[in-house]
Amino acid sequence: PSPIPRHGVSLRSPSPPHGVPLPSPPYRLSLRPPSPSHVCPWSPCRVQPEGTVGLSPEEQQRWARRLAQHVIAATRTLTRLFLVHSLPESLKFAFLFYLLTYVGAVCNGLTLLGAGVICAFTFPVLYRHHQAQIDQYMSLVRNHLSHLRARIQAKLSSAKVKPQ
Repeated sequence: PSPIPRHGVSLRSPSPPHGVPLPSPPYRLSLRPPSPSHVCPWSPCRVQPEGTVGLSPEEQQRWARRLAQHVIAATRTLTRLFLVHSLPESLKFAFLFYLLTYVGAVCNGLTLLGAGVICAFTFPVLYRHHQAQIDQYMSLVRNHLSHLRARIQAKLSSAKVKPQ
C-alpha cells in the first residue's frame, strides 16, 4: 500500500513531461563552450594576442598621477564644502542637495544613471550638428545673465549704508 498523502501532496516523484524531446546532438552542441574558430572578432571569449593589451609603465605612472591629483582635488573640494570654509559655496551645495531630494522622489537612482549615460553620448552629437544655433542662444543667455548680475550688484551696493 502507498503512503497516505498529507494535505493532498503525493510523496511520489512527478512523472516526466510529455513534450517533444530535443535530439541530443544539437542539444549538446548548444551547451558546449564556444571554440576559438567559432568566436566572433568582437566577442569577449576571443583570445587576445600577446603584447597588444595594456599600458606601458610610463603611461601607467602618468595615469596613476592624474587619478591621484583628481582624487586629492575632489577631497579638498568636498572638505571645503562640508566644513563650511566658504559660506556661499556651502549654501549652494546644500541647496543642490535639497533640490536633489525632489529629483530623487520622482526618479530612481538607476533611472538617473541611465539618463545620464544616454545624455553623455547624445549631447556631443547634437552639439556638433547644431553648433551655430546653440552658440548663438548660449551667447544670448550669457549676456542676459551678465546684465542681470550687474543690476543685482548695483542694487546691493546702493542698498548698503555708507559710513560717514
